[in-house]
Amino acid sequence: MTDYFIFHGWGANSKGNWFDNTRKFLEANELNCLVPDFPNSQNPRYKDWKNHLMKTLSVELDEDSVLIGHSLGAGFIQRLLTEEEIEVKAIVLVAPTVTDCKIPEIKDFFVNPFDYEKIKEQSGKIFIFASDDDPFIPLEEVKLLGEKLSMTPEFLTAREHLWQENLPELDRILLQLQ
Repeated sequence: MTDYFIFHGWGANSKGNWFDNTRKFLEANELNCLVPDFPNSQNPRYKDWKNHLMKTLSVELDEDSVLIGHSLGAGFIQRLLTEEEIEVKAIVLVAPTVTDCKIPEIKDFFVNPFDYEKIKEQSGKIFIFASDDDPFIPLEEVKLLGEKLSMTPEFLTAREHLWQENLPELDRILLQLQ
């Protein structure tokens, strides 16, 4: 059975944006979903987030796992797959960070470059959602990320940082992955 993991970004928590509604949507379809609250999200540290995730997992991250990350949560997925030997069913990067966006509080996640070849090898499928008017993540960075991951991002029109309460485009993809 597929297990879904949703990772929030900088300054967020498991109840913000579309995270809780997507969790409820998956659970209504009898699918497992974990949305951890990472520690110190205002001043995050990658190792703290990774340790917290590993302590709170009720199942292993494996070839039946779908990792979904919003903003810094997408950066967390990229760092995790770069540093660990974990094969997953799919990754979904939503409004993904590719750099620290000149935000000192999140620099820790971007100290070393991501290994995009390894990320591709460990991810069965890759999806990227971004908005054409994101105030934080430049369109060109998302396009470059798509090139590095050998896929074409899906750009949504005028949705800013994709922090709405619902993200039906994501829900559609997630059901296809079960």
